[in-house]
Amino acid sequence: DSLLLNLAVGEVITDTLTISNTGGSDLVYNSYLENQQTMVYSTLDPPLTFTKQDNAISSKEVNQDRITDKVWLTRGSSQGLYNAAVEREYDSNAPSGTEWAWGKTEDVRANDYKSWREAARDDNRRMNDALRGDNVMSLHLTEEDLYFDITWHSWTSGGNGGGFSYTRSKVIRVDDWVSVDSVSASGTVPVDSSAYIVFTVDASEFVGGDFFADVVISSNDVNNPEAVSKVQLHAVGVPEIALETAAVDFGSVIIGLSATDTVVIINEGTDILTVDIAVSSPKFMVDSTKLVVPAYGRKNVLVNYKPTAVEAVEGAVTIKSNDGDESEITLGLKGVGLVSPTVTLESYTVSFDLAVGDVVKDTLTIINGGGSDLTFTVELGDVDAAIYPILYSSFTFTKDDYADPNMPG
Repeated sequence: DSLLLNLAVGEVITDTLTISNTGGSDLVYNSYLENQQTMVYSTLDPPLTFTKQDNAISSKEVNQDRITDKVWLTRGSSQGLYNAAVEREYDSNAPSGTEWAWGKTEDVRANDYKSWREAARDDNRRMNDALRGDNVMSLHLTEEDLYFDITWHSWTSGGNGGGFSYTRSKVIRVDDWVSVDSVSASGTVPVDSSAYIVFTVDASEFVGGDFFADVVISSNDVNNPEAVSKVQLHAVGVPEIALETAAVDFGSVIIGLSATDTVVIINEGTDILTVDIAVSSPKFMVDSTKLVVPAYGRKNVLVNYKPTAVEAVEGAVTIKSNDGDESEITLGLKGVGLVSPTVTLESYTVSFDLAVGDVVKDTLTIINGGGSDLTFTVELGDVDAAIYPILYSSFTFTKDDYADPNMPG
């Protein structure tokens, strides 16, 4: 049996599962949930890279990753992490208010989380090797119920300064989106009667998609002691498009060269955003014409301008999507094509005849015979060094074996 549910993201509903007894004696049952699918998705919060240098003072705010008001991660010149908001130093249970597991949050089971010490050592690699090289751990702030993917970059071990560095990315994790009412979860059903198991589905933190869970019913039915009813939820969200910029100005570009800029398409909504992209002028090109942007995700589109004539051009990128409020957005483009500057030198050789001791100044004329401004820098290439002996005699110094280095001469 299956329960098929369609919910809008944000909805919370209560429904029932009917148990009927068609046998010859009372049916005694107990129900519970299994295989509840965990939902994990990224947020629009940008990743943050934190670094504590070796021998930096851990009590200073700049050397603490203050994730929330209650969790400030740091470490001393040795040992592991601790929570400076409530702890003065590391111990085996630190950092307080956190639990950790190896792997990305989406790949970690709820019972995989451990203390930092246990998790960090629960790896086949040495700790110094594990906590570097972009290896990933999942961090759960237990009191605030917040999750982060922690990508480790470095870890100084052996009491050599206590430095470390990682990038943390916030994610949303929902484990318990369906629950069974404790009163109706178990009971007795008389002959030719029915009972109702009440369950609640909470889609308030969901994004669009399909999710599954099993309601397992164990009973004294000798022919069917365990029955499973599958809860299948289809959550429907709302995509919402946004752009980081409203226009792209390439400025002046030399004919024959090209310039590239990035347009960032953001989905601030709760369901998949599908995008079709078109450019109004052949002077401009994009690297993608179709995109799928996940909920709370972003995708980059590269826009290229390659002028073929001396002229100012304008165009537009038209972005059509399944956003019900903004199904079409136009982003302006403009650029100016210029003829290349042409550099020539009035003289390609500069020579001087000087008497020893003389200092002279001269000029080298640079001519631009092209069609746009010439920007330049001047550097000296190989310069022969002048090395010659002086009249002072050489000096030989000797320090004998076991001689006192504190004595002069």
